[in-house]
Amino acid sequence: MGRSVAFFRNLNLGQGWAPTRPQLVAAYEEAGASDVVNVMVNGTVVFTHRAPVAATRAVLAALRPLTGYDDVAVVRPAAWLRSLVEHADALGLDDPGELAVEVSFFDARRPLGLALPWTAPGGRLTVVAGDHRHAISIWVPGPGGSNATVVLQGVTGVRVTSRALATVRRVVTRL
Repeated sequence: MGRSVAFFRNLNLGQGWAPTRPQLVAAYEEAGASDVVNVMVNGTVVFTHRAPVAATRAVLAALRPLTGYDDVAVVRPAAWLRSLVEHADALGLDDPGELAVEVSFFDARRPLGLALPWTAPGGRLTVVAGDHRHAISIWVPGPGGSNATVVLQGVTGVRVTSRALATVRRVVTRL
């Protein structure tokens, strides 16, 4: 039974329909998780459970009537996340300068179906790596630009949540 990380989409603790930190941690504990740590206010939770996806589904079901939160959470094993960061480092994405590097998480049934690297129409977003579970993208922030979440939802047909690569690195450090 290893550590897992849940990435909630559109969840900023205590704002709008989002639960508070104690509500989110309690929901995981009630679902049987241990070592629950909410590492970011953006809904990034580290926890231990034998069935982490099932536990997160139980958390989502508990939050809906409690707070109205009704979106997606993508779960990944901690070891997988460490490998992802190592892969990003191998791609030379450790110092993007003026560019934003994002990691997007999703559960698609098929591979991305893009020849990588792939640049989205408009030229501001380039997906440099990915598969049916994630994508690593570089984009130029600015007006009229679209971040990876929006573009990848169109490509995959499923809900996507994204984090800055720096945020994912902080989560891995906390593991």
